[in-house]
Amino acid sequence: MWLFFQLIGFLYEQGSVMVISNLPFGRWGETFSADVVAAAMIDRLVHHAEVLTLTGDSYRTRQRRELLINRTAPNAVATESLAERASRQRAPAAAFSSD
Repeated sequence: MWLFFQLIGFLYEQGSVMVISNLPFGRWGETFSADVVAAAMIDRLVHHAEVLTLTGDSYRTRQRRELLINRTAPNAVATESLAERASRQRAPAAAFSSD
């Protein structure tokens, strides 16, 4: 914790820093075990900063969810994907009539 705080303090207004976190700033105190340290670090990070907030599932979250679904109901997923494959491979209907 202190090493990261010192690094941020050292680089403050000296160089560029990119930090990626899955926690909102309001919960950084839980990670760094001191709200005062987290607040000081956030203050230095966001001063002159561009903060980008991404929403939605990450590809890892999506893959994990799909893996869990496949483990709980493998036959249903396999049957569904086989049916989808079969419908794509069907021959197109004839566009003429024999009248």
